[in-house]
Amino acid sequence: DADWASDILIDYPQGDSRHLPPDRLDRLHRFIAELKKNGVTSNLNLLVSRGFRAADGLPAEVAQMDWKNRQVLSFFNQTCVDLQKEYADNLLGSTNPYTGLRLADDPAVAFVEILNENGAVQNWLSGLLDTMPEVFRDELNALWNAWLQQRYDTTDDLRVSWGSRSEPVGPNKLANGDFSSETGSWNLEQHEGAVRTATVTNDFNGLPSLKVSVTKAGGAGWHVQINQSNQSLETGKLYTVSFWARASHAVNMGVGIQRAHTDYAGLGFNLNAGLTTDWREFTSVFEGSIDEGNARLNFNGFGDQLVTVWLADVKWSEGGEIGGLPDGVSLEAGNIHSIAHASPGGGDTAAARRDWVRFLIDREHSYWDTMNRHLKEALGYRGLVFGTIISNSPPNVQARLDVVDSHAYWQHPLFPGVPWDPEDWTINNVSMVNSPGGSTIGGLARQRVRGKPHTVTEYQHPSPMTYASEGPLLSAAYGALQDWDGIWLFDYGTGQQGYVSGFFDQAHHPSKMANMLLAATLFRRFDVRPARKTVTLPMTPETEVDRIVTHGGAWSIADGSHLGVPAELAMISRLNLDVGEQAIGLDAPPAPPAGDVLTADTGELVWDTSRPGRGVVTVDTDRTKAVVGFIDGRSFALGEVTITPGPTEQDWCTVGLTLMEGESFDDP
Repeated sequence: DADWASDILIDYPQGDSRHLPPDRLDRLHRFIAELKKNGVTSNLNLLVSRGFRAADGLPAEVAQMDWKNRQVLSFFNQTCVDLQKEYADNLLGSTNPYTGLRLADDPAVAFVEILNENGAVQNWLSGLLDTMPEVFRDELNALWNAWLQQRYDTTDDLRVSWGSRSEPVGPNKLANGDFSSETGSWNLEQHEGAVRTATVTNDFNGLPSLKVSVTKAGGAGWHVQINQSNQSLETGKLYTVSFWARASHAVNMGVGIQRAHTDYAGLGFNLNAGLTTDWREFTSVFEGSIDEGNARLNFNGFGDQLVTVWLADVKWSEGGEIGGLPDGVSLEAGNIHSIAHASPGGGDTAAARRDWVRFLIDREHSYWDTMNRHLKEALGYRGLVFGTIISNSPPNVQARLDVVDSHAYWQHPLFPGVPWDPEDWTINNVSMVNSPGGSTIGGLARQRVRGKPHTVTEYQHPSPMTYASEGPLLSAAYGALQDWDGIWLFDYGTGQQGYVSGFFDQAHHPSKMANMLLAATLFRRFDVRPARKTVTLPMTPETEVDRIVTHGGAWSIADGSHLGVPAELAMISRLNLDVGEQAIGLDAPPAPPAGDVLTADTGELVWDTSRPGRGVVTVDTDRTKAVVGFIDGRSFALGEVTITPGPTEQDWCTVGLTLMEGESFDDP
């Protein structure tokens, strides 16, 4: 449905995005029919890259939004929802001339996905809801006020619930916040090839300021950072962060309070500071949401471009003023402002932000339920329906649909300039076998919902990474251990060029395709047995709201990681979230597993990082044996089979054997 591709369903030259020409539908029908003949089922997506237009009946301001950002209208604009229903009718309601069945009636159309990688809460956490055109912000705000009027009887009731606080602002917690001692007490970071210079000048009205110039851009904004750690943060305490800043050209700078250790997780304060060439003061007040003895104030977000940033008079103090309603603003008047995710001087209490998240979750429920009901009732579709992925929508929301879904990429491409620039990109060339705690496996496993099918409809280790052939084996082996229900390697690719032509090209990658044989066999045949032990933590709707407000990110809404579940545990036991008002599970997350050899509780998988930088994963089942990782001159005894790899260019390999007949390798 993308308007930049050639073979697409939508006839965009007509001016709108509503027409599916018969010849294009015919090609899709023929493809689905041929797949069906070969025993291959289809997963049809209703909204991935469709570019909504004003000619579709939407306000003209829709043209001001990026194509992906337009999809946020799904959660509050009825015209946008009606357009998606129409598309589903035209697509799934069409009769396939090669099968004689409507697509909605064909069992070979086994899955339908409503909206790819998108959510209302996600778009708040990304800042999009703060910056979309005013006509759409007004529409969302009207729904917000109607929601508040249903929740509260009077303005006074709302004021009591949200609370307000005013406390004297104390001294600066930061050392050398005015840079009078040069860069003392400040940590100036550069990562992944980014290069920066840092000096202290008197550019701030004759007073000192820190001048940081990015002279070589990295692949991501965080590749240059300025921070000061060893700060304490207390739950419920009021804090004010303020600073002056400018830049050599307009740029967004991220400001946040994070842990200064372990996972460097956010601690409930984020600010998206839009810098210009003029000095501007930024001030924000927030309530501490967690106790942390080693927190840091961090500035980043500009390390992916050539830019100079100046900072001056940086303060982090206890106290401030938060909450309350401005004069003339009331529940009865219906003019209460929406809750910005991060803006200078926002000053909303945690209670107000929780209400806002509850409202957005209600908008999500309305959208997913409406589309699901249309598919099942109006169209009579009987297959399995996905909403979107857990990274972008809360587990309690997605669990109302048939399947809970996830996506993950190990070392996704980074674009320091224009997104998806085919010339300017980087991929970190590292094997996942050295990073069990930071692996995609641990992230995906912590998103599973107890009692729901779990699939991974996009997974890849992209090219030209020289370790990419590990992707099929590691995802299949640990997906089987976690008892996932399906894995899609994105994407297969088309054409006959005979070489890898894109980051995610699967079909033309010889070692990935060879390993697909082993991966599919061990996964489908249950060669790797599901883990014996299951670790479940409760994620009630209110816990979810709290985690979103205090820890949520645009691509990490709320999952087991926000409850403290160690990622390494996914290499040993099955992981689950229980959802709903009566969610059950452990009162506290387990401790991380000890040691650097993580053995699945079935004994069939071992993730060994005992040699620094020389990790290796072994698969030892009755019918499949495999070694993935750094060989280090070793032989690997796997039951009846010993694998002794020869020398390789990187001292790294994947080697695997799987039985096509017989029950074990010593079965005659």
